[in-house]
Amino acid sequence: MELDKADQPYLIIKNLNKHFDNAGSRMTVLKNINLTVEKSEFICIVGGSGCGKSTLLRAIAGIEPSFEGSICIEGQKISFPRKDRGMVFQEHRLFPWLTAEDNVAYALNGITKAEKKKLAKSYLELVGLRGFEKSYPRQLSGGMAQRCCIARALVNQPSLLLLDEPFGALDTFTKMQMQNELLAIKKKSGSTMILVTHDIEEAVFLADRVVVLSPRPGMIKRIIKIELAYPKDRNDYEFNRLRKKVYDELFDVHEAAVDYVI
Repeated sequence: MELDKADQPYLIIKNLNKHFDNAGSRMTVLKNINLTVEKSEFICIVGGSGCGKSTLLRAIAGIEPSFEGSICIEGQKISFPRKDRGMVFQEHRLFPWLTAEDNVAYALNGITKAEKKKLAKSYLELVGLRGFEKSYPRQLSGGMAQRCCIARALVNQPSLLLLDEPFGALDTFTKMQMQNELLAIKKKSGSTMILVTHDIEEAVFLADRVVVLSPRPGMIKRIIKIELAYPKDRNDYEFNRLRKKVYDELFDVHEAAVDYVI
């Protein structure tokens, strides 16, 4: 008997493999990825450079369509990008000739100019940029530019927000501020979020579950549930125990990677 759509996980990845052809040879980047994500869950993916974290995120976004296996959101197979999947990159990628307001409104279609302006303004306010609507990217700090990118990704009200190391280029203090902001935005928007990061502390602070990938080819080595009371305290014993657990999984080169179906 088929499960009702409401009874299925929001996102299902089954037997995903990704290969690249390099100088006549085939290189496997991701191997046998099986993962489910529930609606409104926050997942962080950690792993070393080159393990396929960003490739997996792009596949979920629909901008890396050539892979084996399947990715389904609410029962629909992913094969191309859609507005119900927003994406934020490490570089802000704002149009330098447009104001913050116009950057956020750029992807809006089918509504009036006044409606675009109203929506852009409301989402800039959501990310803490009220009063900066007319500012150009060069007039924004790194953290403010990333907030603008998050507003642009959220303005189409995606059910899934994908974040590829969005705070990697920020200083430590600004990064911590942005992590708090992101949790507040998630609470207000209700979006499901998947974030790729090299930062273990960031993963534990943000995630409901941390997915640890092995070195290339990227396989799911372990999935660690983060059961901590909100707001999370970075100095708490249990927080640091979980951070060490992720660290140990990530750097234990002697333990063979295993496949998990969650």
